Amino acid sequence: FPSPKAAEWAADVFQQHGLRFLFVSGNHDWQHCNPGYPHTLEGPEMGSDALRTQWCRHALPALYEGRNPSYWSEDIGGLRFIGIDNSTRYITPAQLAFFTSVAARTDGVDAPPVVLLMHIPLWVDALMEEGRPDGGGKDGKSTLTAKHVVNGEPVDAEEAQQWRENAPAGTAEATRAFVEAVSKLPNLIAVLTGHIHDNNAHLLGNHGAVQ
Repeated sequence: FPSPKAAEWAADVFQQHGLRFLFVSGNHDWQHCNPGYPHTLEGPEMGSDALRTQWCRHALPALYEGRNPSYWSEDIGGLRFIGIDNSTRYITPAQLAFFTSVAARTDGVDAPPVVLLMHIPLWVDALMEEGRPDGGGKDGKSTLTAKHVVNGEPVDAEEAQQWRENAPAGTAEATRAFVEAVSKLPNLIAVLTGHIHDNNAHLLGNHGAVQ
């Protein structure tokens, strides 16, 4: 639940020590920011693209260092880092268009190896089967559900309604296309995510990338 001052402080710490950093928003970075808090965290605003955009611009600009909060790309040390904010559990058509434009080829030239940064992980069968190291899976089985990951489909009627009311047009189609594009991207080497509070590493797709 960062305030503008907290975001500026964090950015200053990195900069004072000469450390480069890349930031993508998580859902708890913006879902608390309207008068409905704390109901926002589980209420109808949780899938709001407008709310996310408003808060990222208001509270978090220091952490983006001029990058687009919704999507960005930066080449560092021979790798192409791509940030996609999927903290609403969907991908917008604009995000899909950006990802496809920079992930594989740029101006007719093959892109370097890609590391994708997002907050919410993509569906991986092994991830859903693995026990929780934080004690959530006491019987050895995962306590993760479809609400913890992104697979291109709303998990229930409530979320489908949120997508229709709060997301840009074409969201469902864009999210499905994005998941497929990531799984087939030949130069993808890793997807780095958070959200589920676990340490996990699993193969993603059929090209050896790890999430």
